[in-house]
Amino acid sequence: MQKFVFGTDGYIFLDNDTNGVQDQTAGRSVLLESNAGAIYQAHKACAERSAAQNRRYIHIVAPNKETAYREHLPGGNVYQTHGLTPLHQYRILFPESENITYFDDDILRPGIGLTSYDKGESHWTPQGALLYLKFALAHFQRMEDVRRLNTIRAELIELMEQGDLAGHAAMPPERVSHIRVKEPRHTIEFEGDIINEGYIRHCRSPIGVGKALVLHDSFCHALFPFISEIYGETLFMHCPNFLIDIENSFEPDIIIKLQVERFFPYAPQTLNDFKQWGDDLRERKGTSDRTSQYISGIIARRP
Repeated sequence: MQKFVFGTDGYIFLDNDTNGVQDQTAGRSVLLESNAGAIYQAHKACAERSAAQNRRYIHIVAPNKETAYREHLPGGNVYQTHGLTPLHQYRILFPESENITYFDDDILRPGIGLTSYDKGESHWTPQGALLYLKFALAHFQRMEDVRRLNTIRAELIELMEQGDLAGHAAMPPERVSHIRVKEPRHTIEFEGDIINEGYIRHCRSPIGVGKALVLHDSFCHALFPFISEIYGETLFMHCPNFLIDIENSFEPDIIIKLQVERFFPYAPQTLNDFKQWGDDLRERKGTSDRTSQYISGIIARRP
């Protein structure tokens, strides 16, 4: 099966890849109640652990491009024509999850005055990501975080870019407009060399407040410069799991889990030991010890 499908007006979308994105979008994917329960319990447990340590846990789910730009899907808007998407099924089963998980399928729709998704790219644009982050933080009453985001000086730049989907479709680069931090103040103390899962980024900002642990997938990349500015110290980990020893040793004031909607149906694991995840990564991806050594150093600094 090919990875992409052409929509209308030059937009390219993910096809039914391993996550069944098109089936999720149309509502043909059923979220088993047992799986939904496992998802809820994992997030609820992290929220409870965080509250016990006087910290906050928030879960942000970014809408698929197929959700936000559904009018451009091939064959027209098929969003939830066969039933609810997995995330909406989850909300019905666990309405109390709204206190932990933020998701909005309308904020980034076309016509809001900015481009949330470029035509040839499956990930959101920096401006779409930043807008969504502000709404999510406001939902959780993190208004001081929103205020700091609003003080960041940003500039709009134009560039030629071949999106990931355009690359698969052998389409040429397109001219896009993206925002970026104009005068970044944060510094990167460490950046791992692992692509996607296993990637680590550790930043400090002289204008930020508090410490943030951000567990994420590739949808967080557009937000690295902005999140790194507003917290005094931020540890980004491209990791689908909760890592209790990292929570305890890094001692963040806030834990943010950010993932795209298509990965939501997979229940995160809760691991006591970072080494469990690190060893699994090494076996699957043949990674070096550089990242493991850096994280082990953070764990060793626990008072």
